[in-house]
Amino acid sequence: MRRSMKNSSNNIRSLKRRHQGEVGVVLANGPSALSYEKKSDSIVHIGLNASPLLEERCGLSLDYYVLTDRRFLQNPEKRPIADTMLERDTPCILREELSADLTKTNDNTFFVRSIGRDGFSTDLESGFYFGCSTTMLALQLAYYLGLKKIYLVGVDLKYKPEQPRFYMEKVVEPNDPFTSVQVWNFSNAYQTLKMLDVDLFLCSEESLARPYIPFLDVKDI
Repeated sequence: MRRSMKNSSNNIRSLKRRHQGEVGVVLANGPSALSYEKKSDSIVHIGLNASPLLEERCGLSLDYYVLTDRRFLQNPEKRPIADTMLERDTPCILREELSADLTKTNDNTFFVRSIGRDGFSTDLESGFYFGCSTTMLALQLAYYLGLKKIYLVGVDLKYKPEQPRFYMEKVVEPNDPFTSVQVWNFSNAYQTLKMLDVDLFLCSEESLARPYIPFLDVKDI
């Protein structure tokens, strides 16, 4: 069911600890995401940006969808991906500022405000740190859901000119000049989650974040 934005007032609190003690995969958009295959129905899958394009290939249906980057909605090639997710019943967690770019949402749409660039929020009711990467909201959501073990898939952080993302783009989105900021925030997320007794693994062998997060081959998830 779709509804107008003015009636969208879901409280993110309803998602808190919904998957306490479970295992989750954050499915990002780097080329290495193409190597992932779902092996268990018990895994919680959190997608972002163009991740829905991986559902058929990877044999899965996203449990959550995250979006923070206004450029994704402004791109006529990519906008339909987000619109399709907002028409489904999949819970969608969006940066609050994006509400101005949408006319309708589903009954499971949640808006979360950004409270800064660098950091890791353990309480999405208070907001999230954007870290110059949509994956950062997905990670903070994963913790908020209560996941005990989290695998990062497709977090390559290497934007190769010929194919910076797992999907082909007619007009390639310019690379972010904030890779160092992204790496710092992923490293900080690992350290924070470690103190909170949550396991985080990186499943991209060539990722720039590999020196800071334990690596696990995607085939071993």
